[in-house]
Amino acid sequence: MNFEAQSHEFFIILVKDFYHYFQKPPNLISSISRIFNMSELQYAVIGVGNMGKNHARSLHDMPEARLLAVADANLAVAQAVAGQYGCEAFDDYRKVLALPGLQAVSVCVPTSMHTEVTMECLRQGKHVLLEKPIAPTIEEGRQLQAFAKAQGLQLMVGHIERFNP
Repeated sequence: MNFEAQSHEFFIILVKDFYHYFQKPPNLISSISRIFNMSELQYAVIGVGNMGKNHARSLHDMPEARLLAVADANLAVAQAVAGQYGCEAFDDYRKVLALPGLQAVSVCVPTSMHTEVTMECLRQGKHVLLEKPIAPTIEEGRQLQAFAKAQGLQLMVGHIERFNP
């Protein structure tokens, strides 16, 4: 199996674990109880550079997920990825967060933007799969963890490279 295929396979495993974990976690708060009866995860990818394109591709291939949209500061890049996977394209991630039915996002922006973008996603009630590292500083990482926990949302850091040989 080549590197790209192996990375794709492990990303699907990671997202499925994320999906199943927050679908039925213990003590699920009422604000996300609608998740119990969903047929597919309504998902978006914020930042479609190298890793974000992989997230979009993998999500598109998952029967358990529906890729609603992608966002990137470069609208042409977002449109190209969206065209490939049949979803909406935005150049402002805040517009993606307003999409009806959106439940979770992958945040694949530069590390310097992790805290700002992830906090807004959590404020908007979205579960987050965040590319590593969690944040530029330990303190910001702790703030993200604490805020996600306080909101009853799942925040997972993607460490898919650990599966590469």
